[in-house]
Amino acid sequence: MKTIPIKILLLISVLFIAIGCEKDLIQISKKESEIQTIDYGISAEELKESQSFQKSSKAILKSKRVDKNSSRTSLIERLDLDNAYYHKDKNVEVLTVPFKTFGTYKRVLFSFTKAEKNTNSYLFTYPDPDNPNEYYVSNLDGQVLQKVLIDQNGQSQIINFLKNNLSKNTGCTETIYTTCSQGIHSFADGTAMECTYWNNLSQGTPPQLTTVPIGCSGSGSSGGSDIGGGTSGGTVSPGGGVSTGPTGGGDSATPSITKEECEIMLDCDDCNLQYDLNDDCQISFDEVHFVSFLETLTREEKSFIINDSLFYETLYNYFSQNNQSVESHNFGYYALLAKIENPEAEVDFEDRIIDELEGKEKCLNDHLEDSGNDFVKDMLSNFQGDDSEFGINIKSEDQVIHIDDDGNPVEVNAKTTFSGNSNIINIEISTSRAQSRKALQVVRTLLHEYIHADIFRKLNTLPPSNSDLDFRDFYDSFENNNFEPTPAHETMAALYINSMKEALKSFHMTVMTGDYDYLSSLNPNNLDAFYEASAWQGLKNHSVEAWLNMPQNQKDSIDQAYQQYIFTTTNNCPN
Repeated sequence: MKTIPIKILLLISVLFIAIGCEKDLIQISKKESEIQTIDYGISAEELKESQSFQKSSKAILKSKRVDKNSSRTSLIERLDLDNAYYHKDKNVEVLTVPFKTFGTYKRVLFSFTKAEKNTNSYLFTYPDPDNPNEYYVSNLDGQVLQKVLIDQNGQSQIINFLKNNLSKNTGCTETIYTTCSQGIHSFADGTAMECTYWNNLSQGTPPQLTTVPIGCSGSGSSGGSDIGGGTSGGTVSPGGGVSTGPTGGGDSATPSITKEECEIMLDCDDCNLQYDLNDDCQISFDEVHFVSFLETLTREEKSFIINDSLFYETLYNYFSQNNQSVESHNFGYYALLAKIENPEAEVDFEDRIIDELEGKEKCLNDHLEDSGNDFVKDMLSNFQGDDSEFGINIKSEDQVIHIDDDGNPVEVNAKTTFSGNSNIINIEISTSRAQSRKALQVVRTLLHEYIHADIFRKLNTLPPSNSDLDFRDFYDSFENNNFEPTPAHETMAALYINSMKEALKSFHMTVMTGDYDYLSSLNPNNLDAFYEASAWQGLKNHSVEAWLNMPQNQKDSIDQAYQQYIFTTTNNCPN
């Protein structure tokens, strides 16, 4: 046991009173110099007899993060016993003992036992070993519970990382009082502000006060109730909690084991905090949420992310840029599933589109996204950014089957579905159908399905805007009047035909230039009617009201324009 004397500075208060040009010096008070001591150090034999260490070491050795061949004796070899603080009386036993780490951080085992039966134990990790005012609290399985920041008045600010970080966290707390490094003065006995080190931190450590959650059962150190402290002067403070000495005396000792023998949870080069992804011994808000996301995954899903560094980094940054919103995590998870199923899948995190298209339909969709007119860009932009709740997963399927009203399976060009559970709108495009159809017909199908997706978004977004509410009223008017076609197709026919017409025309002119020039040479005067006719495909055969109410001569003109041009357009996607 070593004793470290610390001299208390003289407290001399003086008052200067100016009278005219004269100054009188009046001495108000003076305290005699006094010496207090804090006893540091504990022998291995005394440590083994400590109930706090017996229970805390048992919990550490049971952890899956510690070598199963470790023993209590080998654990003691990792501890800096000369700088330990130990106190025991009839009410409480307190143990604070640093580890001899290979890194530049400081790690301390803190354990206390009340009434000789209830033990609570933690690991304190100090990123800066010379700064006792910032540390992380972990249970004995390495799970980080909270970050503690001590302000200039010795009061703590607590940052909790998980709501359910204790298996029996029912709202109980414990208070820790850390004694002034003079050996006296603590918040526990109301003498904290009498410590002489508040304005002279280079000479010693002022008292600290912090509160932490504990398991209400008081069952102890197995995985982590929260922190408590011992007693100041050997008596339990009226407010509950425990008063401890400082976190250890002197500089950290040199490890007596080799680096190869270090335990990542205890004493290796890196401090290996649970959520510390970049190994800087600090835990950010984004790191906590990303690790929490990883912990919800299966082994296969987690392995895929860890082994794909680019996807890992992209996903991390995407969550961070979207403020860890539920929607971003949801889209990120479906992007992960798509990449596992199809490594060639492309994920546009900005537009929130998962692209699993192949072949011809992919080529045309890429052109549509890159060169679509303002209508297309505005529609897709509704799925962008933190304000959007929804994402799109568009994929190729050899055949796409729709179940009709009679329950019969029918092969279709494409279909769009939304379950409401995932906020992911799924679009399936038939590869077999796309291969046999004209390129502009496939583009029309893509537009048709994106509009379906936009309709789902407007009907389900929360909170809805005024324009969303107006749209819902219009949509509901079809549903409430029991029209035979779906309200979605009725709405599309009533509101989107002209936009589809202009989008098809723009695409044909800017992307399929050769094809457009050829059709223009045949009869340029009737091309607008052709694009309008193309927009009606997939709607008019559903007998929507807008088509039924159209004059027959206009319908005939539209049909004629379509037949005039469609068969002379190309099947191929332009390079």
